[in-house]
Amino acid sequence: VYVALLTGSLSFAQGAFMAMGCYGAGVLTVKFGLPFLPATLLAAVGAAAIAAVIGYPALRLRGIYLILVTLGITFCVRVLLENVEYVGGVSGFGGMMGADLQAVLFAVVIVGALLFWLSRSPLQRIFDAVREDDRVAAAIGINVTQIRLLGFAAGAAIAAVAGSLYGHYMNFVRPESFDVLLSVYVVLYVVLGGVNNLW
Repeated sequence: VYVALLTGSLSFAQGAFMAMGCYGAGVLTVKFGLPFLPATLLAAVGAAAIAAVIGYPALRLRGIYLILVTLGITFCVRVLLENVEYVGGVSGFGGMMGADLQAVLFAVVIVGALLFWLSRSPLQRIFDAVREDDRVAAAIGINVTQIRLLGFAAGAAIAAVAGSLYGHYMNFVRPESFDVLLSVYVVLYVVLGGVNNLW
C-alpha cells in the first residue's frame, strides 16, 4: 500500500495480492517441491504481473471508484480460492513449511532497504510529482499510467512476499485469512503511520 500510495493510488487489494503470494508459493513448495525462497520470488513476480494486468484499466479511475475496484479484486480472489479444489477450496490449504522468524526479519530488512533506496532515488520525485498533480506530471513528460502501474505492481510484489511468509509460517491458511478486513488493516497501518513517512 505504501508504494502505491506514493503515486496517489489508494488500493484495498493488498489482501488479494497476499493471497496470491501465499497460495502461489504454497503450490510451488507443496505440490512441486520447490524450495521456499525461489517459490516466494516466483509468487511475487506472478502477483506483480497480475497486478499490472488488472491495474492497467483500474488505475485510470480515481478516488472512491478506484477503492471500489480494488475491493472488488479482493472479494473476487477470495471467492476464486474458495471454489478451486486444487488448493483446498473452503477447507483451506496446508503443508507449507520453511518460514521462521529469521526469514521474516530478513524480508523486513530487504524490503526496508529497498524502500529506503527508493526514498533517496529520482524515482521518488517522479512518484511525488504524479501524486501531487498528475496533469502537471504528464505535461513535463512523465508517463503517469506507467508510473502508477509500477507502484501498484511493486506494492503487489511486496504483499505477495508477505503472504508467502505468512502461509509458510502458519503452515495452514484458508481463503478468509485474506478477507477485505486484512486490506483495510493494511491501509490503516499506512495512513495512521504517515503516507510520506518511511519509518
